Amino acid sequence: MSTRPINSKLKKFKAECSYYDQSMEDYVSVDYDLAEERANHYDKALIELEQRLDFSQWVPERFGTRDVVILADNIIEIIYLEYARGAPVEVCWIE
Repeated sequence: MSTRPINSKLKKFKAECSYYDQSMEDYVSVDYDLAEERANHYDKALIELEQRLDFSQWVPERFGTRDVVILADNIIEIIYLEYARGAPVEVCWIE
């Protein structure tokens, strides 16, 4: 998507969504910067957005949707935007 449609959609979102505020945009920008930095760490990376992940092999009936999944060099990096302020997020590393 080119810049013009993105800016148009963002302007409409800001005007119509009562829950939008500048702190939300700042918070998301930090995660965007992190995802871009991590993806640029690799020569070749497959990047998937809003990817549903199935963890049922390790935890029965567990799944989730992750904001950014980066696959490169036999490594999977998952970046998850947690905007629920003050809510702890449990992280599990599987190698």
